[in-house]
Amino acid sequence: MLSGFGADLSSESIYKLSIKLIFVRRKLGSLEVGNLASRLAVESTVIVIFLTIHSILSLSLVNSFIDADFGKFYPFC
Repeated sequence: MLSGFGADLSSESIYKLSIKLIFVRRKLGSLEVGNLASRLAVESTVIVIFLTIHSILSLSLVNSFIDADFGKFYPFC
């Protein structure tokens, strides 16, 4: 289990988070949205949330392999 930024980054928590994002997307998509601009806003909001979470997770994984004392990168040591 990895942890970074005070968040639990286990595979189970990532799975639960992705399920929650799917339900949020369905709930937002099921709203009676009248025009195309509103639908695009809903879709882009979900995409931005997903990309933000993905960036934070990627940054945490990269930082876990960097030696803070020497600034060297140790991949999968």
